[in-house]
Amino acid sequence: MKNIKDTIKELAFSAVSMAEETLTTSCGTEKKAAAIEYIISMLPIPIPFKGITTFLLSKIKNFLPI
Repeated sequence: MKNIKDTIKELAFSAVSMAEETLTTSCGTEKKAAAIEYIISMLPIPIPFKGITTFLLSKIKNFLPI
């Protein structure tokens, strides 16, 4: 479980960097959505669970340092 948590944390930092570099907006909501999409695309999650996982990650406050 710790390995998964560490992997997601590392992906989150990468995702935030990617979102800040590629998006020209200052809207945190858009950056968070882009970062979550990046994280989901990098995790080995079966397709039926990607939508649920995206939803859950978007509801966690302070999950991403944006």
